[in-house]
Amino acid sequence: MLSGLQHWENRVFHRRIKSAPSGFRLIAGVFKNMPTYYYTSSGPEYRFGRAWTPIVKKLIVVNVAVFLLQIVLAKNPLLALLPLQVPEVFIQMRAWQFFTYMFLHAGFWHLAFNMFALWMFGCEVEEAMGARRFLWYYLLTGIGAGAGVAAVGFLAGE
Repeated sequence: MLSGLQHWENRVFHRRIKSAPSGFRLIAGVFKNMPTYYYTSSGPEYRFGRAWTPIVKKLIVVNVAVFLLQIVLAKNPLLALLPLQVPEVFIQMRAWQFFTYMFLHAGFWHLAFNMFALWMFGCEVEEAMGARRFLWYYLLTGIGAGAGVAAVGFLAGE
C-alpha cells in the first residue's frame, strides 16, 4: 500500500507526463518545483516552465483585452461604472462591481505583474485543482476580496 506522500508523488508524476508537449517524455523533475527535463531524439533538454494551462491562458487574454478596451474607451462614462467604488457599491446597489473590478488594471506594469503572477502560480494551482475548480476558485476569491475591501472601506467611512 502506498503512503500518502508516495500516492501524491505518483499522481503528480502522471500529471506531468500528461501535460508534456507532444514528442517529449518526462525523465526527471517529479516534484512541481523542480526543473523539468524532457527527452527528445537529440537527448535530454531543459525547458523553463511548462505549457500554459487552458484557464490561465484564457484569463490572461481576457485581462489584456479588457485593458485594451480601457485604453480605447477611456473617455466613455460607462467605464466609470466598472471599478469597485465604495460606498456606491452598497448605496447604489452596484453588485456587478465585485466581479468587474477583477479585470481592470491601473496601467501597463500593474497588468504585466498581475499576469506574470497569474501565469507563475495559476498554472500550478490549475494543474493541481483542475480547470473548472480553478476557475471557480479564481472568481470566488476575487469576488470575496472585493467584498472584503468594500466592507472595510464602508465601515471605515470612505
